[in-house]
Amino acid sequence: AYNPDFSQIEADAAQIDVNTTFALFYPERRPFFQEGSDLFRTLYNSFYTRTINDPKFAAKMIGRLGRTNISALSAVDENSPYIIPLRESSILMNTGRSYVNVFRGLQTIGDNSRIGFLASDRRFEHDGSGTVMALDFDIRLSQNYRIDGQYIGTHTHEPNDSSLTSRLGDLKFDSGKYTAAFDGESYYGTAFITRLLRRSRSFNVMLDYNQISPTYRTQLGYDPINSHRTFSAGAEYVFYPKGSIFERITPSAFQFRRWEFEGGEQRNRSLNMSLNMQTRFAQTYFSLNYNRDWERYSGIEFDRLWSVGFDIGSRLSDRLGYNLSFRRGVGVSYYDLAKGRETGAFFALNLKPYDRLIIEPYINYSRSVHEETDDVLFDGYIFRTRLRYQANREMSLRLIVQYNNFRERWDIDPLLTYRLGSFTVFYVGSTYNYDNIEYDPGKVSQWKLSSRQFFMKLQYLFRS
Repeated sequence: AYNPDFSQIEADAAQIDVNTTFALFYPERRPFFQEGSDLFRTLYNSFYTRTINDPKFAAKMIGRLGRTNISALSAVDENSPYIIPLRESSILMNTGRSYVNVFRGLQTIGDNSRIGFLASDRRFEHDGSGTVMALDFDIRLSQNYRIDGQYIGTHTHEPNDSSLTSRLGDLKFDSGKYTAAFDGESYYGTAFITRLLRRSRSFNVMLDYNQISPTYRTQLGYDPINSHRTFSAGAEYVFYPKGSIFERITPSAFQFRRWEFEGGEQRNRSLNMSLNMQTRFAQTYFSLNYNRDWERYSGIEFDRLWSVGFDIGSRLSDRLGYNLSFRRGVGVSYYDLAKGRETGAFFALNLKPYDRLIIEPYINYSRSVHEETDDVLFDGYIFRTRLRYQANREMSLRLIVQYNNFRERWDIDPLLTYRLGSFTVFYVGSTYNYDNIEYDPGKVSQWKLSSRQFFMKLQYLFRS
């Protein structure tokens, strides 16, 4: 495929990252990379297709021979993202052109079990590379029990261009053995995960152990934090009341613990309890959640962290649906190294005024106030509306309007789609970004067009 990046076709929804220290995860929306993506999936995100950011050329092969599945993908990426994972955060930057190759093999064995292999390699145009070799398995032990896992080995050869990482200073990792700067260092890393699962109609259990070494990096994967050992366990029981408005009632509990990879010092622990209810009325669901947490971050212990919340949603009719979430508690403000009283809320609607028009607005709000001084640590919201109009069988219109209050930014993305045939689609659209150049709250906002793009795309699917 030539220029298979159709990311403008369905722009990413903004995420609240004001209190996030690691690279965000965005779902894949590009048709070329979506098709067959399940075959590349592993327990760890060893191949995260969004790391192929700006492909100039790409080719993909998917085949099956008996009980064996084989998949391969190659690409030339013009603007390659590079995630530097650390103990408590990650750093994201761009490293220019790279050449990508991924191979995946899956073999079905016995009764609904499988073993797999994944190899990936990214070579940067001027210097540096990242190679991953992984083995995974999913074994059915009985009707209700399964065990799965994955072992990964990585080799990293850093680019030798410290100008790309000048802002990192003398930051080091792996007990000071290596620098985070791009200075041509080379090292190996490992990761391992295994889970024991019990699945039945009523009683479900999950035990999970995983570990990631300080030198583990997957340049084509999504692993934003490393250097830890983690154990988690969860259980739920599903009740099916007869003659009740409730279709299912599911209480559950989940325990999480994380330690330093070396030395065993505890880093996090949490307990989550929830009650989920699904009713027989209008697809209505309701859930209650309680979390109790403890965390050590940047050498500081934060105890008595907690949150309570609820979620509710319903499809009242074919023309109206909604989802509402609310959270309240005490959490860590990582950039202030302080505890804050947190409030979070989310509200979304699905409106269908008539058959050819769908409107999907939502608002996501987050706020934190210093527990002792009452100073506002962060406060803001994201508003987004997606409008879809199906003019006829061939032509449709879509408009996305998004406002990020944290960044003082408007995004407006109109798109026209015309389906020329069963396998041919023509797109024409644009993107507009406006930023507020007047940051003084006491003055009138001044919005300025910061970027604009027009595009035309033709998608044709060859089948053989």
